[in-house]
Amino acid sequence: MTDVELSCAALVAAVLALLAPAVPGWLILVLVPVAVALRHPWTLALLLVVLVGWRSHADLAGLVAPRPEPVTTEVTVVTDAVESFGRWNVDVIDGERHESATISRSESEPEVGEHLTVAGRRTPATASVSNRARHISARLTVDQVRSRSGPNMLFTGVNGLRNLLVDGAECLGADRPLFAGLVLGDDSQQTDRLRHDFRASGLAHLLAVSGQNVAFVLVATSPLLGRLQLRSRWVVTVGVLALFTLVTRWEPSVLRAVVMALVAAGASLTGRYASGTRLLSAAVLILLVADPLLVWSTGFRLSVAASAALVALQRPIERRLPFPGWLAAPLATVLAAQIGTAPLLAAMGARLSVASIPANLLAVPVAGWVMVWGLVGGLVAGVAGGPVATLIHGPTGWMLAWIDRVATTAASPRWPSLGSGELLVVAGLVVSMWLTRSTRLRRVVAVTATVILLLVLLRSPPAGRFAPTTGLAIARSPGGSTVVVAGGQVRAGRLLDELTRQQVDHVDLLVLTSSGRSTTATAATVREVTEVGRVLADPALVRGAIALVPGPVRVGDLSLAVRRRGTRWEVDVAPMQGR
Repeated sequence: MTDVELSCAALVAAVLALLAPAVPGWLILVLVPVAVALRHPWTLALLLVVLVGWRSHADLAGLVAPRPEPVTTEVTVVTDAVESFGRWNVDVIDGERHESATISRSESEPEVGEHLTVAGRRTPATASVSNRARHISARLTVDQVRSRSGPNMLFTGVNGLRNLLVDGAECLGADRPLFAGLVLGDDSQQTDRLRHDFRASGLAHLLAVSGQNVAFVLVATSPLLGRLQLRSRWVVTVGVLALFTLVTRWEPSVLRAVVMALVAAGASLTGRYASGTRLLSAAVLILLVADPLLVWSTGFRLSVAASAALVALQRPIERRLPFPGWLAAPLATVLAAQIGTAPLLAAMGARLSVASIPANLLAVPVAGWVMVWGLVGGLVAGVAGGPVATLIHGPTGWMLAWIDRVATTAASPRWPSLGSGELLVVAGLVVSMWLTRSTRLRRVVAVTATVILLLVLLRSPPAGRFAPTTGLAIARSPGGSTVVVAGGQVRAGRLLDELTRQQVDHVDLLVLTSSGRSTTATAATVREVTEVGRVLADPALVRGAIALVPGPVRVGDLSLAVRRRGTRWEVDVAPMQGR
């Protein structure tokens, strides 16, 4: 099959995975002997594509929400535990059912591969894209863990290796969560502030293990691989990538990158050349046959989109950039990845900051060194510990401080950003410029695109208006006053993302209507990110806060009406009369 044909097969497979048609089983039974007998690439591709559609329908049909009921059952832990509000959150498997479980923090932290006998209550899981991608159909609230048995030998070794890397970085102090994110994709200890900074700066891909990490793993092991014969090199490569997949917990972006690397290693073993298009298409097809519901994973979509853009656009962009090679190559890589992922991010309501491009140029090369050194020197630091670990991770601390500073600076809401509408306009002009053959017309389109982009970036942010709320709302008056109201269900991360999306660089009044424990963390996190004037909240939870009481409140040229209905607070915000 040609590269184009294989790409079409992968695209059709993705569409069938999304649509999940009711493919009859007899069609699979007919296609299998036909594909074996003819041995033609197209018959095999047709079989795989139809198999994706059949499996997707079966997998979605299997996500049946259970009735709420008390249960006593044995489950296997399949994800790392994340602590939230005094409970461990993990994904577990009960037979063939995938469930999201919460376990009391009084129990020791569950490990991946561990078997638990638990008693609790099973309820239907929320119907979300994330749960669909993870095969989650139920939520298990564990009241009692009756027995525990450790993971098997494989996962005991993998968990030990992972813990060795993280424990060896204990000397990094507050930077250890960033280290774990860059090297292992572990976000369990990351703060809302850290997640927000990397999302807002366009560096979130660094905290999700992906193709870059796989490439650096192969770089780190290249001294060993280079000394081996071809067949032995392939075996060791497969082993290294399989181990890396287990250590990083088989995230969708990791699976995409690892399968691409394995296909490339197989092509090298047989003496064949495989283009980037061929490698990506084959990896997508293989992964969708193995798990069609991966197509619902945001991480998988972004990873495939970025890889496709790099394959198709990186070299053409590099040739057109009027810069020396040492700058043109990384800049072309960043631009291609941004172009590939921008439509998906815009569809999710995200905005693309203009600071993301220089942020990637400044942070990605340093992050690469952290990944390589974290895997090689990190193991030594974990074994030796103490002063040796401190010495080994001295350079790591400097590099992490640089990356964190870049992310924090680029995440500032003062930077202009592009939303879905602006991105579509600019993308249309860029495509027009790309397709036109006339040099003069291309220049006219390029100048037009530049002018429109500058006008968009230099525009003043619109004033905000909103109605009564118990959730999240931001009001901005023409006079420059800003009021933020956050209810009990609003997490600090969501609030920070919304402040950045609306380019809010100061808050005159922050109103927190919840009396829960999250209020303290939310106030502290927002104060870290932006300048906050007054805070209306429970003074026992928020230092320096003014007690929230019913009545009118004035903030600049905005007027607030605070009411209480039972245990719930409501806030109306409107411009001052006569202004």
